[in-house]
Amino acid sequence: MNNFQIIVPTQNSYKIIRKLIESIQNQTYNNWSVIFIDGKSNKSHVKYLKDLCLREKRFTYLKQNNINKGIYGAMNQGLKIIDKNSWILFWGSDDWANGVNTLKILNSYLIKLSSFNLDLIICNGKYFKNNGSFLKNSSFNNFINNKKINLSEYKKLLFYGFTPPHQATLMRASLFSSENKYNDNYLLAGDLDFFCRLCFREKLSIYLLNFPIVSMSCGGISSRNHIKRFKEVKRSYRMLFKDLYFIPYFLRYFLKIIRIS
Repeated sequence: MNNFQIIVPTQNSYKIIRKLIESIQNQTYNNWSVIFIDGKSNKSHVKYLKDLCLREKRFTYLKQNNINKGIYGAMNQGLKIIDKNSWILFWGSDDWANGVNTLKILNSYLIKLSSFNLDLIICNGKYFKNNGSFLKNSSFNNFINNKKINLSEYKKLLFYGFTPPHQATLMRASLFSSENKYNDNYLLAGDLDFFCRLCFREKLSIYLLNFPIVSMSCGGISSRNHIKRFKEVKRSYRMLFKDLYFIPYFLRYFLKIIRIS
């Protein structure tokens, strides 16, 4: 059986996080755990999470330390205590599992694909408006599904402006190390920076799986402060593609406009 660990940065979100918690507790597959990394929340939020962790031992609460900054620093702090034999997901307080059988189905796929020795399984997600109505699907690429790709193919997709949906990407825990983690100098695009830096590995085994695993609400921090996000995206692409950075940069936002990314 595969072990799934979900790292969730939180801050004063106890009023909306219940949907996430219930979606995980209702899973028909039981080999999972959740790590909450909490950043300076009020007493009500902290009490809610601590009480939850007392009732359910598969939930863990950690107060974010001063060394790890922001959302990506919280993720790095969670990575310090993960089981190195597990599979990792990063979800936000306003995300939730797409169905009660999500982890069970993922486990079945992992068993079938075990011979590939995968590092990443990039799945799909669904975005919803604040009123609960469906907005759009989220995937790495609309034209390549249920296929193993290598590092060169992965880098080419990044160059064409496609971006792995962070919450819908299942990552092998051994992928992370003290040298290979999120850059917490990023506020909004640290996930893109991480996905780009993976291209500097000697090899990377990836599977694109046409299966929606997570539902996400719009309106979080990543959907605000657009100027800051544009600058961080540009920085990420320039680090990987040097003077050609403007090509994936333009294609990224073109794809978002026509809603096929």
